[in-house]
Amino acid sequence: MLSSIIVEVRWAILGNLQLLFQRLGVDIYSIKINKNNADRRVWKPDLMGKFSVKGAFKAIRNKDWMVWWASFLSNKAIHPRLAMWGWRLCHGKIPTDDKVQTKGVALASRNLDRNLYSFLRAGSLIIPYLRDLWTGAVWGGSSLIWQARNNCLFEDLNFSLAIVKRQWLERIQDYAALSTSLMFNTQIELGILHCLGVNVHASKHPLVKSCYWELPRIGEIKINTDGAAKGNPSKGGIGCIYRDCNGNVLGTLAKGLGLVSNFMAECEAIIHGVEYAASFGWLITWIESDSTMAVEAFKTNNIPWTLVAAWENTSRNMRNIRFSANWREANFSTDALS
Repeated sequence: MLSSIIVEVRWAILGNLQLLFQRLGVDIYSIKINKNNADRRVWKPDLMGKFSVKGAFKAIRNKDWMVWWASFLSNKAIHPRLAMWGWRLCHGKIPTDDKVQTKGVALASRNLDRNLYSFLRAGSLIIPYLRDLWTGAVWGGSSLIWQARNNCLFEDLNFSLAIVKRQWLERIQDYAALSTSLMFNTQIELGILHCLGVNVHASKHPLVKSCYWELPRIGEIKINTDGAAKGNPSKGGIGCIYRDCNGNVLGTLAKGLGLVSNFMAECEAIIHGVEYAASFGWLITWIESDSTMAVEAFKTNNIPWTLVAAWENTSRNMRNIRFSANWREANFSTDALS
């Protein structure tokens, strides 16, 4: 019964139950209690507390560490057939020389799959468009080498280096057609693309857009909020700045948080900002954040379930609250506070 763990609108958790919450990863004392609303069931793995089949699957499945080659095969410039071949190669399902040797067949090792990582990583520092072409060239070249080797060993067919080079270049041109990445429009890039005979993916010219910081209405207090976490999740912090209709700074708020995501930090910044304003009697507020997602969450009343009670307890004291999102360039002071 909830009446046995909530006494006078406070948590009264027994020792064994505290251990259970700790094992589940729930900091029960950080969850505010709202005595005015009826209790409801929440699905803890979901940020909003809503159950779904997808969420249940993610909660119960065993998720292994991501392998190093996954990001190189999930590239849009890699044809699905080639990606499947690369998947088989990295999983050891391709009969390379090393695999054939393990079955007792005497062959000289070619080390085809051992050097893939070095080749693929070599293209990590170049521009996105050329990186797509490089990644495709490594996978495509490995496939062509493997096919030529099989033709020599099992079909007794000789191969022409010129033909293999032409096939390799044709594959690179196919990867260029699949790639959606852009270039930086430099002479070096244009020279490389001209030699490869592929189309140019020129980047769009930058657009200069204006952003403004506006004063609040008369009798209204504007709260600029921001939350940040060093990682996602990691230790985070929040910052708030309060100004009146004349632009005068009435106060600031900076506070550290525990282990949170960036989105949770943005939401907590809004809640703490309103709570601080209510304590000073500033009951008509305009909240501005550089997180569009957080602003939309509060506008649609779809905030994380762990913050619902805290928000309802805080917003109940306010006369009027309106929200807006702005760019970080117009929210730089609060960004520095967080």
